[in-house]
Amino acid sequence: MSVVLPRLLGVLFLSCAWWYGFTTDGQLRLGGTSVEDPLLLTVYVLSVGQGDAIHLRTPGGVDVLIDTGRDARVLEELGRTLPLSDRVVEHLVLTHPDADHIGGVPFVFEHYEVDAVYSTSDRGSSGLADLVWMLAHEQAGSSSLLMRGDSIQLSKDVEVVVLWPQMGDAHSGNDDSIVLRAVAGRSHLLFTGDIERPTEDALLGLQDEARYSLQSDVLKVAHHGSVSSSSSSFLQAVLPTYSVISAGLENAYGHPHDRTVSELHRYSSSVLRTDLDGSIRCVVHESGVMCEPV
Repeated sequence: MSVVLPRLLGVLFLSCAWWYGFTTDGQLRLGGTSVEDPLLLTVYVLSVGQGDAIHLRTPGGVDVLIDTGRDARVLEELGRTLPLSDRVVEHLVLTHPDADHIGGVPFVFEHYEVDAVYSTSDRGSSGLADLVWMLAHEQAGSSSLLMRGDSIQLSKDVEVVVLWPQMGDAHSGNDDSIVLRAVAGRSHLLFTGDIERPTEDALLGLQDEARYSLQSDVLKVAHHGSVSSSSSSFLQAVLPTYSVISAGLENAYGHPHDRTVSELHRYSSSVLRTDLDGSIRCVVHESGVMCEPV
């Protein structure tokens, strides 16, 4: 008894030291998160091969999935980022109807309940696109279009603002992609779908108020790092600390392009790539954001 009790007390002390820990400057921490610097949002750029799938999750358990990649690989990745007990995706945003962005939708609907689906007016004309919109209509709680000025409130501290498309714009295809900017505390994260330089130029001319500023701490690089996107003027306006590229290893398109990667290094402190680094996690606290491979 005299030996067991000290050991039990030691285990209890170590457990408390982790849960009620202290930072080096003496701030109390709960579960590894500083009381004075709360967690606001976690963002995962998922490694789904040549495609896009991005998972945003609040500490309160609200989930946003921006695109789904090409196939069922999105399920494997969501299995790592969503608790097993959570089978609900509150918001599914489909930036545009390319197969490498919507191909995983049937698999998501098969395994998760989806409360709301958002898209542009460009619904595509393929058999896959027809299936996706049928599922959205029949199985999602709601389905609606997103336009510039709309927003999705995820918590009292996190809002996702729609920067593009704009009502009446003449763009189509990649340039009609939904562009989102998440505002979490003092941090901003920009998600650009597959937009190319014409839409980048349009967005540069639409920064008429802080709400629509392009400056962001994290940039999900447009169109998998294609040379047709990420102009110098656009990157200079965004000026991201982290640039994250979603692309498949040794893909047939040559993404990301060497010139684009070079430009990203000019304007970013860190360039991360799913083809080389795997899935990328960005953790947003009140004080700022940090991104790294998972």
